[in-house]
Amino acid sequence: MYVSLGENVWVGAFTFIGGNPSAHVQIGNNVDIAPKVTIITGTHQLGTPQQRAGLGETRGVIINDGVWIGAGSLILPGVSIGGGSVIAAGSVVNRDVPENVLVAGVPARVIKDLPES
Repeated sequence: MYVSLGENVWVGAFTFIGGNPSAHVQIGNNVDIAPKVTIITGTHQLGTPQQRAGLGETRGVIINDGVWIGAGSLILPGVSIGGGSVIAAGSVVNRDVPENVLVAGVPARVIKDLPES
């Protein structure tokens, strides 16, 4: 697995970044990742009734500049988090997050827009 970290990145204790060895996780500058965050890059296609976990897939994750990810959040494969956004603690991010928003929940959804300056 290839993980690239920008400048001034803080990663909390017990954070897990894992998945397929060919995956790429890109973390921008000035990113704060709280403790117990999980970032996953591997998933499966839906298989048959005899074996539901079908063919494996790899999907990278992009966390842009200035993002804050709250404790215990889960970032799923293929997600891009827009710059300046905040992921509330305990959220499950299963789709792209726009820039400068607060998202929360399971699954995460936009709660409000954040100031851009």
